[in-house]
Amino acid sequence: MPSTENIELVTPLRGFVLKCKESKTQKKVFVNIVSCDLIRPPVDAAGNPVSQDHLDSRGLSNLRVPLDVNEPFQLKDSKGVSAVGVDVIFHPWVVERALVGRHAEYFKQTLCDLALSWAEKTTSCTLIKPPRLLKGRYKGGVGPKKDQCRPFPIEVPSAADDSEAVSQPPTSESAGVKVLDEKEGFTSADIKPVSTKKKTSVVKKGFFNDAKTLLYPNGSDEATPPPGAGDPMGWLPPGLRSKVHVVDPAAGGNMDKAMQEYAATGKVSKGQGVSPCERPGAALAEPAPAPAPVGEEKPKFSLEKVKNASGSLDKIILAVQLPRLSGMKDVDLDISALQLDLVAKGLYRLNIDWPAGAHIDVDSVKAQFSKKTKELKITAPVLPTED
Repeated sequence: MPSTENIELVTPLRGFVLKCKESKTQKKVFVNIVSCDLIRPPVDAAGNPVSQDHLDSRGLSNLRVPLDVNEPFQLKDSKGVSAVGVDVIFHPWVVERALVGRHAEYFKQTLCDLALSWAEKTTSCTLIKPPRLLKGRYKGGVGPKKDQCRPFPIEVPSAADDSEAVSQPPTSESAGVKVLDEKEGFTSADIKPVSTKKKTSVVKKGFFNDAKTLLYPNGSDEATPPPGAGDPMGWLPPGLRSKVHVVDPAAGGNMDKAMQEYAATGKVSKGQGVSPCERPGAALAEPAPAPAPVGEEKPKFSLEKVKNASGSLDKIILAVQLPRLSGMKDVDLDISALQLDLVAKGLYRLNIDWPAGAHIDVDSVKAQFSKKTKELKITAPVLPTED
């Protein structure tokens, strides 16, 4: 365990700022997204750090993103009103990709969600969402120009601890685990002595020769078809099966005559309006061939950008034509800040990127399917980016 001597004050690098309000007091809360290379980069499910190529090609899906949160501090906003500041520190790889690059909006949205969640835990308050993205790089800074990040205490392993960990490999006593043999892969305690005693047979040899009665006096019926095999009504008991007559829709006009006869007498004559298998010489109809599966196709869609009164992008309306669907039951819709994925298994598949510069408010996206027009309408609000 590292001692207090290993705690150092480091100055993170500036990133971007989120402006929120506390739900009860309406007090402003500024969340600074900053970076430091002492924070671990994103790791996979096994806890192994991923490469930058992985981040560029796959993003942060199915990854754990390490972070740290500084203690909240008091500051003054541009109007001199008291506010609260919180620093959330990530590895530089993810913060840099949230500032520049083709997928900047995606990384920025992901870091915003993580930072706000941990800011609420640190300040013990509920923040009003969505936040506003400010133009500044840091709020509540120190230094002559008030533009430097606040120092952040972090534990740094000492060189002595590192050398000791390398020079002394773990043992079964110190680590609490078994040390496996390099060649065999097990310990001597795992090896059990092998018995050389000959085991006796459970079944006595020749017991069939001493049987007093025959096992199958009338022969085995294992390969004999059960009664009613091949009869469409064979699942019914024999007594009930003999009283049932199946009306054959293929008999045409005979079906009406059979129904009239049944209404008058309570019976239906053999060979009239009954199943083809009950008429002598009639053959079972060939089953209709299964329709050929239709592959997934890219549906037609239209994308509309809606601006507000100030001329800024307010929302994006996406209309997707899905004429082969009857509802949204089997549709898988995945919407992120970076792109939209729509999959209707065996029918449709659509993957599009949101327009550049559009910061989608994922929590406020609405989707509505019209059964009359077979159209899926998706309304995606855009978060404001001005100060």
